[in-house]
Amino acid sequence: MVYGKNKNLLSALAIIMVITFSGMAAAQEQPAASNDSSQKIMVVRITSLLGMKPETVLINKGTTVVWVNQLPGGVEILFTAKQVTRACLSPTNFAITKEGSFKSGMIPSKGVASLCFTENGKFDYVVSTQAVRDSSPAEPVKPLAGRIFVE
Repeated sequence: MVYGKNKNLLSALAIIMVITFSGMAAAQEQPAASNDSSQKIMVVRITSLLGMKPETVLINKGTTVVWVNQLPGGVEILFTAKQVTRACLSPTNFAITKEGSFKSGMIPSKGVASLCFTENGKFDYVVSTQAVRDSSPAEPVKPLAGRIFVE
């Protein structure tokens, strides 16, 4: 019985590692904005030195955006204007709120979240970090912001 649980755990870990490493490789190879209709994955890295790379992406419908958290603490992705209400496939670390839009859960350090976009439009979002949540009003920390254009 224990062997079966360990086997399932190892399989899940292997899948996560493949997604993470392939996403990091893709981030180095893909441009920030592209009109190439064959592009199906766009990787956004959340880093302490660079903020988010890239901050703005241009994608086609059906493209999955993968956020890789390279910060030492957890983060959440919050859409600020037009909400994402439809997505293809199964989102990773996103759930539908009671208001009917997608919101990420806590993305741990070195963790990922992904969402496949099926709606045209401009989607602005912020990445909320522990530093933003714990900041005092006298010394607010500016949250990281990004934008996704879907054609």
